[in-house]
Amino acid sequence: MFDEVRTARLILRLMPVQFLEACVSGDLATAEKVIGFGLSEELYSSKHWMAIRINDLRTDPDYWPWSLRAIALATSRVVIGQIGFHSRPNPEYLRPLVPDGVELGYTIFTAYRRQGFAEEAARGLTDWASREQGVRNFAVSISPGNAPSIALARKLGFLKVGERIDDEDGLEEVYAMRLAAP
Repeated sequence: MFDEVRTARLILRLMPVQFLEACVSGDLATAEKVIGFGLSEELYSSKHWMAIRINDLRTDPDYWPWSLRAIALATSRVVIGQIGFHSRPNPEYLRPLVPDGVELGYTIFTAYRRQGFAEEAARGLTDWASREQGVRNFAVSISPGNAPSIALARKLGFLKVGERIDDEDGLEEVYAMRLAAP
């Protein structure tokens, strides 16, 4: 089933459009009911990205399995962050640096950082994409000043392959990783 990926401590559940819309409008009760997890106010700091993903899903329904996922603790069923891919595999913008790749993005909320959750979620989702979708090449784009994210990328096996200017974030370093076939 592609709508949920489980790891040792986490559940990575796809965020349906109804959930994203409830979050963007600030309707916490509906959002919690739709996703089935307890939510943190920090989730609302991602409204901008949620609005973009709503548009992506309406424009391209095949994007669904690659879209944003809630990262929830399996024990308490509380959302501690989000993870997902910026597009379906092999988008034109990524081909020069990571051909046939897909770009991963993630956020862990402040209270849950430095506990290995980002690493576990990233491994879980890249393993899913490799095993279920046949994707082998992955990318992450990181601000040069974000030392914790660069360290995590390196720990996961990503290597710097170039730089690019993002319209919103400015200069970003692009890291790539290739997974062996499962």
